[in-house]
Amino acid sequence: MRVSNGNHKQGNAHPRDSLVLKSGNGDLAIRQSQWKYIPNLSLANGWESHKSKTDGKLKGPGLYILAHYPGETENLVNTRRDVATRLAGLLKKEMNPDSEVRQRF
Repeated sequence: MRVSNGNHKQGNAHPRDSLVLKSGNGDLAIRQSQWKYIPNLSLANGWESHKSKTDGKLKGPGLYILAHYPGETENLVNTRRDVATRLAGLLKKEMNPDSEVRQRF
C-alpha cells in the first residue's frame, strides 16, 4: 500500500505496510497484513455503533486474523504473543508525535 504525504509528485509517496485505525470513540487499533491488534478490548466498543459496550467483560489486548475471523471472534493474543508484541510496539511508535512516520505528514 502506498500512502501520499500530500505532495503528489511521482516518487514522493511513502510505502506503508500498516494502518492505524481510530474508532468514533477514539479507540485505537492497528492493522498489518492479515492481522488486527486492539490494545485494550475493554475500550473497544466504538468500532460499530450497533454493538453494545463490553461493560468490562473483555479485558486486555486482542489479536485477530481478519481473513479467518472477520467478526473478531477468536482472540489469538495468547497463542501469537510475538505478533501482538510487534504490533503493540508499532502502534506505540506510530502514535509518538516525534516518530519518523508522523513527521512525514
